[in-house]
Order: sequence, then structure tokens, then C-alpha cells
Amino acid sequence: MVSADETLLPYFITISNTRALDMDVVRAGNERVLAARLSDAAYFFDRDVKQPLADRVEGLKKVTYQEKLGSLYDKTERVKKLAKYLAGIFKADVAISERAATLCKADLITGVVGEFPSSRG
Repeated sequence: MVSADETLLPYFITISNTRALDMDVVRAGNERVLAARLSDAAYFFDRDVKQPLADRVEGLKKVTYQEKLGSLYDKTERVKKLAKYLAGIFKADVAISERAATLCKADLITGVVGEFPSSRG
């Protein structure tokens, strides 16, 4: 939850489709699960930021995108060509466009995305 001035508040909401006899037990259980997930997130984030995304690009060669289309690295190379082409059409900075395309899939092999797939992109 967020306050009126948009600072995080120390509260959370859960939805349950059952009635509990002791809501304190439910709250404590949810707090335990949430604390564990946040601890996992902090661990993976701290580990991931030690290696720049650019250093992860080579690792994309080891991840199959689609059998007939190759690896995520191959896909990234195709996206780079497309980005360069579109940058030329739209008079955008080609180097920045290629750099963005180079890094666009690198997050997929981070620990955070591995543990929390909804955080990709």
C-alpha cells in the first residue's frame, strides 16, 4: 500500500476464499511467506546487480528461443538489425537503438527473473 505522498506503507492485503477461526494465524502465515519472498528477491537482486546486463548477453547463446529460430542470442541479433533499420527510418540514434536491442533479452537470464518470471522485461 502507498500513502497519499506515495511512500510505501508497512501493510499488505491478501485475499482468501476460506474462513479462518483465527485471523492472527492467517496474518502471521502471510507475513512469513511475504518476508521469505522479499528476502529471496533481495538476495537475487543483490547478486544480479554485480554483473552488468551487457556481460550477460553471451549467456543468451545457451538459451533456446525456438528450435527452428535458434537461441535468445540469435533473436537478439535479429532485433538489433531491425532496431538499426527502424532507427534509420525514424532518424533516431542508431547506436542507442542497437544498444537497447543488444540488452533487451539479457534480463531473462538473471536470478531475479528466474525466481520471479513476472519481473522480466
